[in-house]
Order: sequence, then C-alpha cells, then structure tokens
Amino acid sequence: MNNDFLVLLCYDFYMKIISLNIWNGRLPTKLRSFFNERTDKVDVLCFQEVFSAHNISKDNNFVDTPEKLQNLLGKEYSYITDNNGLMICYKNQYVVKDQGITEVFRMGDFRKNLLWAILSIEGKDFFIGTIHGIWANEGRGDTPERIKQSQVIKEIFDKHQTNKILCGDFNLLPSTQSIAILEEDMINLVKKYNIVTTRTPMKKRTNLDKDAEAFADYIFISQDIEVKDFKVLTEIVSDHYPLMLQIK
Repeated sequence: MNNDFLVLLCYDFYMKIISLNIWNGRLPTKLRSFFNERTDKVDVLCFQEVFSAHNISKDNNFVDTPEKLQNLLGKEYSYITDNNGLMICYKNQYVVKDQGITEVFRMGDFRKNLLWAILSIEGKDFFIGTIHGIWANEGRGDTPERIKQSQVIKEIFDKHQTNKILCGDFNLLPSTQSIAILEEDMINLVKKYNIVTTRTPMKKRTNLDKDAEAFADYIFISQDIEVKDFKVLTEIVSDHYPLMLQIK
C-alpha cells in the first residue's frame, strides 16, 4: 500500500463557510486583517452590502465593491454577484454547476434577490444561497412582504434535492413567522446553538435598531448536513458579526 493511498484513506472532507454583512466595507483595516487570517482556511464566503458607500463617505479605502473584495481575498477565489449588494466567493477547486439570481421582493426600482449557486467538489453538490432581507422602519417583526419573501425562498430551496445552505442578513427576529417558514424543512443554526446576538456594538452607530433587536443574521442547513462547528466570530469588522459554519 503506497503513501498516496494512505493519505486518501485518512482524508476527511470539510467545508468552511463564512456569512457576513460587510457594512459597505466601512472598517477596511479590520476587514483586511480578518481575511488575511482566514482566507486559506475558508472555502466559501457569502457577503451582503457589497456596494459602494462612497456616496456617504469620502473614504476611498472602503472595501465596498466585488472587485475590491476579490483583490482582498486573492486569486484562490472566484465569485458571483447580483450587482445589488450580494456576493458569493468560492475557492477555485469548486465547480459551479449552476448559478442564478432570483428576485424575492420588488417595490418600484427597489428589489431584493436571492443569489445562489450549486457548488460541487469531490462528487458532492451544495446548493448555497444568500440574501439581504427586507428592512422596515417597524423593526424586525413580521410584515406581509417578509412572509412572502420567506415563502419564495422556501419554494426555491424545496426544488433542490441536495445539500442546502441558506445564509445572510434576514433583518428578522428568531420568533417571527417569516423565520418559522424557513425552519419547516431546514435547521436554524442560530436557534439550535442558542446564539444570543449577531450584532456588534457598532450597530448603534447606524441608529436603525432598537437595542432589543439583537438578531439579523442566520444560517439554515438541510437536515442531511452534518455540522462540525458553528459559531459567531466575535471580531468587530462590521455592525454584524461574521457567522462561521464548518460541515463534514
């Protein structure tokens, strides 16, 4: 038995995923440090709020476009984007079997999308989607629009019979019907792991949230996925904490 075969016998597959609302890249130094420490260990990154914030700041150092993020992550990664704030980055050894942008909400020129891709590696397929959900002045409770948004997302995910991962900034509280709809066929890891908040102290600077509304970000997985690790990373690189998932 040669050494190469022994290595194959000992090899275990793991995929590590990070989901993060980058807050338009307002904290470029912290983001650079965060990614420099992790890019060699992370397979897929799902981002929200990847669009230019220069209209609200004169700081051209913001990491606030897909091109800047890819330059930061390096040539190991490719990406897809909806050109409306969403981005999925993946290591080049993954094969993209399909990808798409599905509109889940529209009001005039304002829209919300689900950005998704089927990534394949070593004969395993993963249907991965990310979203930045509807924001409302009323807070993060249910609205008819948010319930409809969840129903559309669920319909999309129900069509795919493979390993499924849904992540992003949903702008929703855990107790909402909108979240319950997504939990019907998938596991809500934020709830399962008793996460107490996904928002950093920086959120108060946005002046958008009530102090009690400590949740916005979630990762949902299909029942067949085995979790090796799930946690909220406590580095402050945004007004949202990064969520990290590692699966077997």
